[in-house]
Amino acid sequence: LVQKFLNKWTIFLFCSILFSSNQKEH
Repeated sequence: LVQKFLNKWTIFLFCSILFSSNQKEH
């Protein structure tokens, strides 16, 4: 259960960083 939650959080963080990078480039 903890691993599942962690996995979701990691994906969310990863998307957040990606989105941030895209915003900076534009």
